[in-house]
Amino acid sequence: MKETLRQAAGSLLVVGLGDKDLTAMERAWLKLIRPAGIILFKRNIVDAAQNTRSACRGNQLLHAALRRFR
Repeated sequence: MKETLRQAAGSLLVVGLGDKDLTAMERAWLKLIRPAGIILFKRNIVDAAQNTRSACRGNQLLHAALRRFR
């Protein structure tokens, strides 16, 4: 897979998001730069149950991404 300079630079970043809901612009930006991680702050979390669901979904996405490189 050919990696663009933007993706290579993005893979070095851990980024924060603006609010509890992911905007269309943030979603497009995340797809474009593919950061190494996303840090969640209090402003990004509604409650503990949402945080657990998000973590589980993130774990599923991580495993799917790792399978692509095997």
